Amino acid sequence: MAAVLALTTAACGKGGSDKKEPDGGTQAAVSGDYVYSAQPVELQDKDGSLADFNMENLMYKDGRIYAAGYSYGFSDSGTHALVNFAPDGSDLQYSLLIGGGTQDVLAMNIGSDGNYYVAKVSYDSDSIGFTSGDGEQSGPGSEEGPAGAVEEGPAGAVEEGPAGAAQEGPGGAVEEGPGGTAQEGPGAQEGPGGIVEESPAGAAGEGPGAQGGDQVVEFYTEGGDSPANDPTLQEEATDGITSPADEFKGEGNDAEEELIVSEAVEVDPASAAQNGESVYVLSCIAPDGRDIWTVPARIPENSETDYFVNSVAYSKDGLIVSTSLGLDLYSAEDGSFIRTISTDDQLKSITPYVLEDGTVVTVTYGGNGEQITVIDMETGKTGESYPVPSEAGMSFVFPGKTWQLYMAGANAIYGMNLDGAGIVKIVDYVDSDMDVTAVTGLAEMEDGKLAAVVADLTGTSLVEILSKVDPEVVANRKTITLGSYYLDYEVRKQVFAFNKTNQDVRISIVDYSQFDGETGTEGLTKLNTDIASGSAPDVLVLSAVMPISSYISKGVFEDLTPYMEGDEEISGKEYLTNVFDTFKNDGKTYAVIPSFYVNTVVGKTEDIGDGSGFTLDFADQLAASKGVAPGRMFGLASREDILYQAMELCGDQFIDWERSECKFDSPEFIRLLEFISQFPAKIDEAAMQEDTTAFYRNGKALFARESLGTFDEYVNLRYGYFGTEIAMAGFPSQTPGTAAIAPQLEIAVNAASDQKDACWSFVRRFLLDDYQNSIEMCWPVSISALDQLANKAMEPIYYTDENGQKVEDHIIMNIGGENVELPRISDSEVDQIYAFLRGLSSKAYFDRSVENIIVEEAAAFFEGQKSAKDVAGVIQSRVQIYINENS
Repeated sequence: MAAVLALTTAACGKGGSDKKEPDGGTQAAVSGDYVYSAQPVELQDKDGSLADFNMENLMYKDGRIYAAGYSYGFSDSGTHALVNFAPDGSDLQYSLLIGGGTQDVLAMNIGSDGNYYVAKVSYDSDSIGFTSGDGEQSGPGSEEGPAGAVEEGPAGAVEEGPAGAAQEGPGGAVEEGPGGTAQEGPGAQEGPGGIVEESPAGAAGEGPGAQGGDQVVEFYTEGGDSPANDPTLQEEATDGITSPADEFKGEGNDAEEELIVSEAVEVDPASAAQNGESVYVLSCIAPDGRDIWTVPARIPENSETDYFVNSVAYSKDGLIVSTSLGLDLYSAEDGSFIRTISTDDQLKSITPYVLEDGTVVTVTYGGNGEQITVIDMETGKTGESYPVPSEAGMSFVFPGKTWQLYMAGANAIYGMNLDGAGIVKIVDYVDSDMDVTAVTGLAEMEDGKLAAVVADLTGTSLVEILSKVDPEVVANRKTITLGSYYLDYEVRKQVFAFNKTNQDVRISIVDYSQFDGETGTEGLTKLNTDIASGSAPDVLVLSAVMPISSYISKGVFEDLTPYMEGDEEISGKEYLTNVFDTFKNDGKTYAVIPSFYVNTVVGKTEDIGDGSGFTLDFADQLAASKGVAPGRMFGLASREDILYQAMELCGDQFIDWERSECKFDSPEFIRLLEFISQFPAKIDEAAMQEDTTAFYRNGKALFARESLGTFDEYVNLRYGYFGTEIAMAGFPSQTPGTAAIAPQLEIAVNAASDQKDACWSFVRRFLLDDYQNSIEMCWPVSISALDQLANKAMEPIYYTDENGQKVEDHIIMNIGGENVELPRISDSEVDQIYAFLRGLSSKAYFDRSVENIIVEEAAAFFEGQKSAKDVAGVIQSRVQIYINENS
């Protein structure tokens, strides 16, 4: 069986027309210098022993790729694997380290000598026998051999080192910053350079492959004998593996591997393990699976700090072991302890990286941000530091050859030398059509090729060989740019799909959020500057933080009406055309809206009817008649919450961009300020602890502020929170409004682009079936896609009981401490929602600049310093100036 190496994780110069890039230089949108082709490596694993192999390390040596990780393919509990293979996936050789209840693998590193260096924690004295590199052996009670005895087991390995802060990675996993913070991930995994990740059980190193009985090392070649194809070998190899329950109880069998020892002794390992303490063990394993040596880690006898091993790294001086106490050095030949390198606080629990020339560096954080810092191996002190620019921040770090080190960030791979010259972009993921959210392993090969472990947001990763593409090939394709302020992952996927299927035009992405700095708005300011200077991207993904009305008023966007009407594939489909019509300006379509939410205020039908009489006075009177405190009619909501909601649903009543005028000094707005003033400035801690789930059922609150996007959300409101018929209305106002359309995605084309047809060929993709049918968590505009979601929402849910019978199931909500069984949505309710969606004709108003003006000035009224009328006058003046400046 040939399987693609996969892993589950919690990832311009030449060509095109010249234009100004966001960095200010006049360059083409895509540079061939950054474009690589990615060829997946198909691992020739015929017996399937390494199915779902999770890669942790990567190294290239003498024409072969070396890797370490774990696999579920051999045993249900998982198996650590040390592998090496040819770059095309052939000539696979691997050894399986079957973890046990007595030992867990904490960290791994592949040395430039081709050996694997492993840090483990052992719990059972019976499994400890130490032998040194010369073959001498001492058993559990031996006086020889240092042992690392600490009270804290693998959970102690999940402590934050002083150098780094945990960061969230693809799929919600918390990954270690290069400084050495423990990571939460799918299993006990070591990242690049020895990064340790926490298993679901909460203990670093306690993951698949660190379960079962005592450890066994088996070595196999592709096509040879393995437990997967030989029952006898399988029985022998799995002997001693226990169930998860047995592991929890600490049960296990006798050790089958020979453990090897150094000579310095400070703590007796046998007595430590017998006392329930943990012994940390270091091993060197040859590529063919032979255990070269195994030694206990050396721990100072009177240490006041809990000891744990964070990572290991091979160097020319020996094996560097990073612990909670600092850095230690062991002999790579026999595992004997050489010396303590450093106990400096800044170098505790770090991840060291050993460069090709032997220089040791780590990532530090300080007043100057993230830096690559040199470690002086003689003095144990930090040396020169080199700042890491923001675009490469929080990268995975890998030693290189052409460059002293590589940094793999969210959007590109960069090269860096320790000469103060900064970083250089090597591979641009988007320009290379790589659907990548992270590169978690990297090794430089010959001829400029790179072997990489690449991950996408779905949690799937592959080993790929990256080869540089001839810049002339890139230069022959026209390039259009797509600009955004934070990019939707689904849009990014569409860019990759477009680029892979279009031979004449490609898209380059410019995410302006990368330019944010201290204020967090620099990127948006730069986008506005680019628009004003005529160098805006060809396609723009819009967002609520952008002054969209201002852009339209200034003529930034192309009218897409002719494109939509002239596109036979689109004009022949059925859509919620009212959504398109709602966002037209003077009959022109300036943006395509493929999906949306409905911003609404939900109340009981018996209270607000159909919402047509839902005024501010009515809301106040209803609250009084129901005995609901004025500040609680919307449940737990602050004054600012209500103000923003009111503007989203009523903002169009007070501002008109087409006429360049506003009326915030009107009686209607003054009354709105008075209504909002009765809500609390903030929610106190006691209120935050309340169970609010039954508020709408028991009458403690009347109205729910919702952003509705699915049929199931309607069911939750109707049968869960309210428990009765509901109406979805607008925000109460003196001129009652309605629920409003809030785009989930909004895409426009720059009117100044000289590639408008190419731009439309990309934008139209979002209205076609492939994209529309992929929408699940909000409303699609395609009727056929909406039908699919409705049918799915009506389908009964089933489970299979202990007798193998199919039994109907139900979703349960806990409301006020009681379980409420929710029905599937009915045909008639689906019809009601269709009618509701087709009847929408208001758009949610978003303009952060206007909203911020209102929040700033209204504070004086809310705090009793000015009257509502006076505040309204100031708001009117400031907003009118803003409109005049941006029309």
